[in-house]
Amino acid sequence: MVLELLRQYPGLQQERVGQALRTNVASPTGGLNTRDSLSQMEVTDAPEMKNWFPSQGKVVTRKGYSVYATGLNGNVETLAELRNGTTKKFICANSDEINDVTNPASISNLGSGFTNARWQTVNMNGNLLLFNGADTPQIYNGSSLSNSTINGTGLTATELDGCNVHKNRLYVWSTDDSCFFYGATNTIQGTFTKFDLAGIAPYGGNLIAMATWNHDGGDGVDDYALFIMSSGTAILYDGSDPSDANNWNLIGIYKIGEPLSVRSIAKVGGDVAIMTRPDFVFFSEVFKNGGAVTSQTKLSGAALDSANAYSSNYGWEVVLYPKASIGGWLFFNVPVATNTTYIQYGLNTITGAGFEFSNMNARTWGLYDNNLYFGENGSIMKADDGLNDNGSNIPCTIQAAYSDLGSPQEKVVNEFRNVINVDGNVVLNTTISFDYGSKAVTQDVSSVSSGTPWGSPWGSPWSPVSAIRNELVVTSGEGVALGMKIFVALNGQQLSWYRTDYSVTVNNIL
Repeated sequence: MVLELLRQYPGLQQERVGQALRTNVASPTGGLNTRDSLSQMEVTDAPEMKNWFPSQGKVVTRKGYSVYATGLNGNVETLAELRNGTTKKFICANSDEINDVTNPASISNLGSGFTNARWQTVNMNGNLLLFNGADTPQIYNGSSLSNSTINGTGLTATELDGCNVHKNRLYVWSTDDSCFFYGATNTIQGTFTKFDLAGIAPYGGNLIAMATWNHDGGDGVDDYALFIMSSGTAILYDGSDPSDANNWNLIGIYKIGEPLSVRSIAKVGGDVAIMTRPDFVFFSEVFKNGGAVTSQTKLSGAALDSANAYSSNYGWEVVLYPKASIGGWLFFNVPVATNTTYIQYGLNTITGAGFEFSNMNARTWGLYDNNLYFGENGSIMKADDGLNDNGSNIPCTIQAAYSDLGSPQEKVVNEFRNVINVDGNVVLNTTISFDYGSKAVTQDVSSVSSGTPWGSPWGSPWSPVSAIRNELVVTSGEGVALGMKIFVALNGQQLSWYRTDYSVTVNNIL
C-alpha cells in the first residue's frame, strides 16, 4: 500500500504508527506553476513562490543586493561589458551619458549629450559597439568613445537600434523596419549591404531581434542565423554571406509568438531563449517539433498575463546568469510600472523549475566579470550579494501545491514540522490551507532551536538532517487536501526548506 502511494504521489513519504498517519512531503522543488489549476499541480509545484529559488532537494531564499555605484544622473538603462582578451571594462548608460564604471569609486564619463540611454551593444574585434536608434552609433575601445562611420544604401545610421555578430560578421538593423544590414567579415565600420526580410516573413512585421542558434548545442560550422520579427515569425538561415546564394540558405520559417522587446532574446549555450507574448520559447524545441510551439513552461500563465498588462512599458529583458550562488538563472524582467516597479520570472537552468523575484526594481541588467548587476535611478546594484536588499528585509513567500497525502478522505492535522536550514534566528509565518484555500490555520513558528525527532516511531527518514533547525508544532485543522505556506522576512539570514512532516488522523479509516 505504501509503495503504491509513493508511486502515485512523488515527493510524498508515509507510514502509519498507531492511530496516526505520519507523512513527509517534499518542499516545492518543482518550482512556480502559473499554468495549471490548483487541483492539477504536482505535489512538488508551487502556485506562489516569491524570492525563493527551486534547487535540487530544497528551495532556497535568494540572496540580496548591495550598492555598486551611485551618483549617476538619471535612470541607468544600459549595462554592458567590453571584453578584449583578458581586459574587461564595465560601462553604463544613464540619462544622456555613457560612463565607465569599472572602478565605482572613480567613475569616468565617456560621452554625453545623447538622445537616450537605451543602447544595444555587442562585442567585436576588441571593441564594444553601441546603437540606440537616435544617435550616431558609438565604438568603445576600452579607453574612449568614437563615432562609427557605418553607412550603406538605405541605411540611416542614427536609426539603428539592433546589433549582432554572426560568423565574424556584424549585422545591424532598425526595429522600425523589416530589413537588416551586414558588413564585410571582421569589419565594424564602412559600407554595409541591405537584406530585406519583408518578402520572406509570411506575417510581415519588423525585425526585432537576431541571434546565433546552434543545432547541436555547440559552437562551430553548424551555427545558424535566427531572425525574430515583431509578428512572431522566426526565420532561420544557414551560411555566412547573405550576398552569396550558394552560401546563404533559408532553412525554415516558424511561428513562435510576438517578442516583447529588442532585448527579449538570450543565448543559452547553443540554444536561444525568446520571451514572447505567450511564454518563454526555446528555439531548439520549435525546430524539433517542425516549426510549432507544442509545449508550455509552467510560467506561461504569468508570462501571458504580464505581457497583456505591461507590454507597452519599457524594461522587458531576458537575462542569463549561469553562475548564481544558488543555481543558474534564466529570467525575464517585467516592467510592471516603468521606472518604479519591476519583477522577474525565471527558470532554474538545470532543472527548468520556475521562480519569481520581487523587490529588485531593475530598469536593466548586465553581467560584468561573471557577476550580475542591475540599474536603478542614479545607481547600479550588485545582485546575488549579501543577505538583505541594500539594508532592507527580503520578503519571501512560498505556497506549496495541495496534496491529499495519498488519501481522498478528510483528515485532521495534529502536528507538523517544517525541516529547514537557516543561518540565524528567524520567525516563520506558517499557514496550512485546506481544500484549495477554502479554510486555513496560521501560526508563527520560531526556528531558533535545533529541535528533536518526533520520537522513535518516526525513525529514518523522519529524523532531522544534520545542522537543520526544526520545530514541532501542535495545530488543529482539517480537510481533504492541504498545502503549506511560509512567509519570512529575512535580513542577515538565508533559509533552505527541505520538507514538511505531518502527523494526521484520517477520518473513516483510523
